[in-house]
Amino acid sequence: MIEQGKGNRTQLISRDRIFRFLQMLEHERGLSLQTIDAYKKAYIYFVRYLREHGIKAEKARIDRDHVRGWVASMRVKELGWATIKLRLAALSAFFGWLWQERLIDRNPVAGLPRPAPESWEPRGALSESEMDTIWQVALTSRRLTDRQARVALLLMWHCGARRGEVEGADWEDVDFERRTWYVKHGKGQRKRWMPLSELAIAHLQDLWQLRRRPTKGPILLSQTRGRLAAKSIYTTVKRWARKAGLPHVSPHWFRHTFVTSLAERASSPADLRKIQKLAGHASVETTMVYLHVSDEDRTLIDQAFGGAGTPGIRGGPGVVAAEQQKPPHRGRPKLELDLNQVHRLREEGWSVRRIARECGVSHRTILRVLQYPGAKVVQNSQDARSGPEGPSG
Repeated sequence: MIEQGKGNRTQLISRDRIFRFLQMLEHERGLSLQTIDAYKKAYIYFVRYLREHGIKAEKARIDRDHVRGWVASMRVKELGWATIKLRLAALSAFFGWLWQERLIDRNPVAGLPRPAPESWEPRGALSESEMDTIWQVALTSRRLTDRQARVALLLMWHCGARRGEVEGADWEDVDFERRTWYVKHGKGQRKRWMPLSELAIAHLQDLWQLRRRPTKGPILLSQTRGRLAAKSIYTTVKRWARKAGLPHVSPHWFRHTFVTSLAERASSPADLRKIQKLAGHASVETTMVYLHVSDEDRTLIDQAFGGAGTPGIRGGPGVVAAEQQKPPHRGRPKLELDLNQVHRLREEGWSVRRIARECGVSHRTILRVLQYPGAKVVQNSQDARSGPEGPSG
């Protein structure tokens, strides 16, 4: 158990101080609601960690050992480096504010090393057939809230909007004549105008007519007529993806599909700059990650290094192995629950949760696979997820 620190001056983490700090972030620093919500969750997780170790956050003097222990616990849970970095940034900002207000002696997070970034790549992009399958499921859904959920799906699919941007969409931001949408709640306070497809405009107008042509207010409404939470969007989209046979798909895949589709059609650096603007990326390097090998790229290589008869090219000795492989997948390859493959990915440094996302199963299933290397996979008819059968006894 971590011991509570001792000192002349007590460092208190109270709800009142956290509330005042979050209010300051919103009104004085102008941070987005998504960032503020992420900071709030970070404080909840940190206080929960302290409580699990028998420490009352309101009375404890927080030092570096507490923060290091929290980071270690997050690593044990195999959280991504970006998540750990965000939570440390939230904690550092809060303690930095307390130090500026002269409420604490020092910032215990200042100077602590941040986790090294992992190599990042898009989570995945859907093919046209996969996207059409999900859209057909959405069209046949008859729930009362599905009409506005289809609008949310189109804003993510045809505009590349993030869930938080869709959640913050208002009617006054949509120009039906010019077919544009003003995204005013972008990541990093980056605002942008987005062109709307004909399909998106049609479904927006249908919803607008149903709502009796409002001139302002949120586009997506909850049952209490307030703004619909992003979590509700996530739940509906996941339900459609499961029915379409794609349980691994989450709402952010539609954004990756949007950017990937545009990036594959880019023919010049100027096109990439346009895509960067449409996607709301801070750097064009982020946009370039979505570029994949195209048929034109393969043709160029064949012209430069030889065609048929060349080893590994068309007609060469390597063609048999190449033709036995599956066609390239846009984004990361979709994985089946192959035990050997799971162990190989684990050896390559993939986290358990990352492997679980790619396989479309729970992380507990992957943990059981790693725990019992010789186990076989047992399908449960009550659950689409599969888990290995552990040793008896």
